[in-house]
Amino acid sequence: MITCLRGGKTYNSKVKFARFGLIYQPQVGVNDVTKDINVLYRAIRKQLASGKQGEAGLKPISGSFICTMDTINDALKVLEESIKVTKLENVKIFICCNATDVYNETTGKYEMEGAKGQYESSQMVDYYVKFLNDHPLIAYLEDPMANIDLTGWNLITVSSKYI
Repeated sequence: MITCLRGGKTYNSKVKFARFGLIYQPQVGVNDVTKDINVLYRAIRKQLASGKQGEAGLKPISGSFICTMDTINDALKVLEESIKVTKLENVKIFICCNATDVYNETTGKYEMEGAKGQYESSQMVDYYVKFLNDHPLIAYLEDPMANIDLTGWNLITVSSKYI
């Protein structure tokens, strides 16, 4: 697993999820995994630099980039397009949602993007299911529900094969 984009509260990003990255499983007979990883990294860098912020959108940190996009979908588009451009097989996407950071204990809701982004546990699970159906390259979600949201954890483990 290679972290490519970092978002969430820690990096003052508009994108609520904490980390986006790639799961790379080399093909049989591939001897130079480092080369493939570098190709992926350069493709991501190029995608970020070609975005609306240009070179200013490149904010490297610890071998990855701070997510300067506006939405989760924008971040995923960068990774999906990078995978497509490299033509590498066996590359999937992972997301560390770190949902505890977007969970409001007072209201019992998840506060996602925009004013309409207030989700109860069941709505958050529906959000993930739609999200995973819309982005088939996502292979893994980490921490999709808040630590204290037992209802949400029960719902999501029944609703999704990705957890």
